[in-house]
Amino acid sequence: MRCSRSYCCPFLAWWPVDRRSRSCCRHPLCRDDERPVPIRVCGCAIRGGKQGLRCRTEFSVATAKTYTFYLNLHFREGDSQNKERVRKLAGTGAYRDGRQIDTGLAIPVRLRVERIGNIGASSIFDRMFTNHDLEGTAADHFSKLITRIRLEPGRYRARVEALENIPELEDISVHFSMLVAYDRGGP
Repeated sequence: MRCSRSYCCPFLAWWPVDRRSRSCCRHPLCRDDERPVPIRVCGCAIRGGKQGLRCRTEFSVATAKTYTFYLNLHFREGDSQNKERVRKLAGTGAYRDGRQIDTGLAIPVRLRVERIGNIGASSIFDRMFTNHDLEGTAADHFSKLITRIRLEPGRYRARVEALENIPELEDISVHFSMLVAYDRGGP
């Protein structure tokens, strides 16, 4: 069951939603203060790999934390050939000398994050990314890391834009998502 609230936690893939409590799920490590950002999954930001396609979402940050931005390459559940094809495009995630050596298909995107204030929005992050490390696998997609950004409390707008036509993505659903980064011991 998917969470019906405006935000979800990363444990939802394994734990059921508890509609009676304030928490999104019943996972023992899931706490509201760990999920202060509404998770917005923008449908098919670059479906068909068409240059110029954009996905935009607005969200609030309650606590200063590091947020992770992803491209999720979806495969059809139960279709092992499709899953294997998407896995090859996602890369293996293999490392050598501390770096991923197979990041899969290059997917050039531009990520722009703006802070929304009383008198308008101001850009705080605007960069292009081409190669994305494979960060994880879920029941229906492979997650490719765009970047991590530390955000202070406030309102924000994030936009991802496809920069090139990519025929290999023609029949693959690619979603833009974000969530609170796991504490990796850094700032």
